[in-house]
This record gives sequence, C-alpha cells and structure tokens, in this order.
Amino acid sequence: MNINLIPAAAQRQQHQRKRLRLWAGVLTVAAGILTIPIGLDWSRKAHAKELRIRAADLDRTQTQVKSEWNTVFSEVEETQAHIERAEALRSKRAWSALVTLIAANVPADVWLTTIATDPARPSPQAKQRAVTAPAPAKPGATKPKEESLTIDAPTKIKIEGYAPHAAEPLTLVRSLQATNVFKTVSLLRSSLEAQEDGAYFHFSLLCEW
Repeated sequence: MNINLIPAAAQRQQHQRKRLRLWAGVLTVAAGILTIPIGLDWSRKAHAKELRIRAADLDRTQTQVKSEWNTVFSEVEETQAHIERAEALRSKRAWSALVTLIAANVPADVWLTTIATDPARPSPQAKQRAVTAPAPAKPGATKPKEESLTIDAPTKIKIEGYAPHAAEPLTLVRSLQATNVFKTVSLLRSSLEAQEDGAYFHFSLLCEW
C-alpha cells in the first residue's frame, strides 16, 4: 500500500511543471522543424541572387566578346579583301594585261581616249641615305655624301573616254568593280560635249588599288 504524503497543491504544481516542460519541448521541436523550410528558403533565395549576379556578369562578358569578335571579324575581312586585291593585282601586274582587262569591260558603244597612272611620274621623297665615301687620302676629308631616294609607285589609274549615253560610264564603273582587281572605282565626272558627229558624254574614272 502506497501512501503519498505530498500535499495535493504540491502535486498539482509538479504536474503543471511536467506539462509545461513537455509543451516547451514540443514547441522547441516544432520551432526547429519550422526553421528548416525557412532556412532552405533563405538559402535558395541567396543562391538565386548569386546566380542572377553571375548571369548578369556572363551577359556583360558575352556582349563584350561579341563586340570584340565583330571588330576582329571586320578587320579580318578587310585584311582578306586587301590580300585578294593585292593577289589579283599581282596576277594582272603587267600593264598590257591590265589594259586588256579594262578594255574587256568597256561597253560596245564607249571608246576610251586616255588610260594613265596616277601619279603619272614618281615623285621624289624626302628620305635621305648616307653613302660611304672612299677612304680619304688626306686628313680633313669631306663627310660622306647623302643622296635622295625616290620611292613611289602608282596606286591609281585614271581613265577618260566618251559615251553616247549617260548610263554607260556607270556601267563601266560597275564592270570594273566586279573584277575585284581594284579597291575602288569612282566616276569623277561625266558631262555632255558637242562633237563633230553629235553630242557625247565625256567622262573620267579613277581606279585605285
């Protein structure tokens, strides 16, 4: 037979404390469980923010790379065009072949009066080169001489002629451009002039490589 000598009030207090400890434990566990999704959500948000920052950095890098690629590609295309023009010009370097090329593209009713290089003659440059003089026979001999070097080459051809119609000089320009021998072919002038047998368009073209 068990006899509990603890007063009833003290027993109630003990039961209340046990229940409070139990509920405190339950609440603690529940709070811990609730913090798990909150922590995961915060972690996901932080990771998403980091990914957005990295994506923005990658977008900027991609834009920069595209810009640099476009610049390099343009330079490569321009260089390739220069190389192709130079190769085409080397293959037509003989002036007789170049004149033949021009004549082959002249429209049937057009006749040429002048095909001349520009400049027509090389021009002297200001470059100087020291020339070693013979060993002096006496003390106090003069200093080595200097001579001018002429370094120039024609880079343009000027073509003049007559055409019965205004469109034919432009046709000649397009035909010469299509050969890919010249860097540019431009129509300098085209004006109607009276001749003995009628009026014709006197034109001038400039071909540059």
